[in-house]
Amino acid sequence: FSYQAILGTMTLNGSMNPQGFLTYRKPVLAPSLWPGAVVIMDNFPTHKNQKVVEILSTVGASVFFLPPYSTDFNPREKFWFILK
Repeated sequence: FSYQAILGTMTLNGSMNPQGFLTYRKPVLAPSLWPGAVVIMDNFPTHKNQKVVEILSTVGASVFFLPPYSTDFNPREKFWFILK
């Protein structure tokens, strides 16, 4: 979503796989982006597919990945570790 609207929505039956993700990115998300748009994704292996990054880059969007999961960024995890 952007701060103005939700972009590129799609419903998928079943679980997400690389082909399903490419199907979403190319005809659904990419057309709703613009030069200078920023796409932030987590480290789900399907997101890291080079074709996905290329598709989004062709419309001028920048792609960034969140850092790997770390308990340093999740204070609740530290709490549960101490509690255990």
